[in-house]
Amino acid sequence: MANENPYSVSPGTVQQYDPFQGHQPTRFYVDLPYIQCGPEVVLPPVCVRTGVQEDLVEIRRKSIYYVHPAVYIALIGGLLPLLILYLVLRKKVVVTYFIARRVRTRQILGTVFGLLGLVGSFVLMIVLVDTQLPPEIVVPVFLVTMVGSLILMLISQPPITVKKHDSSTLFWLKGFKPPFFDSLRRIFRPNESNSGR
Repeated sequence: MANENPYSVSPGTVQQYDPFQGHQPTRFYVDLPYIQCGPEVVLPPVCVRTGVQEDLVEIRRKSIYYVHPAVYIALIGGLLPLLILYLVLRKKVVVTYFIARRVRTRQILGTVFGLLGLVGSFVLMIVLVDTQLPPEIVVPVFLVTMVGSLILMLISQPPITVKKHDSSTLFWLKGFKPPFFDSLRRIFRPNESNSGR
């Protein structure tokens, strides 16, 4: 009983799922803090960040790629060998997940402000150079605004990425918050959730 995975089911069923026995998009397996799945997965309507089940936005990402970190050693030979190996060896997983509308709005605003800040940093650099300020002032101001904008854009991106890949069909997805797993437990094992209170 202790070895059972309370999440290893597809929505609407209580059937155990062995991820090594072929893949259906609605099937997944929780390997905390990751979701193990096949090359395509459709997650239940639960926000992957907050765990809420109302006012959700469905997001389908068709291009989440994984490449083994060892591939980046090819950078020693230059960008072209790295690019070739990356394109040849990358593995793709298609993920459909849900996120609360308010969280999605924050992500979009963060991306927009990050882009505006990035453009603004270049405009600011041109203005500062035009005023003939010394490089000791222009360069740090430019770098701070550019790096700040890039950080804002990065933290605003969709949360789901691939942690690792095993064999030709198994992926471990990361980017899920604890409330998401708590909601899954309540959905798929309601009796266990109630008895734990």
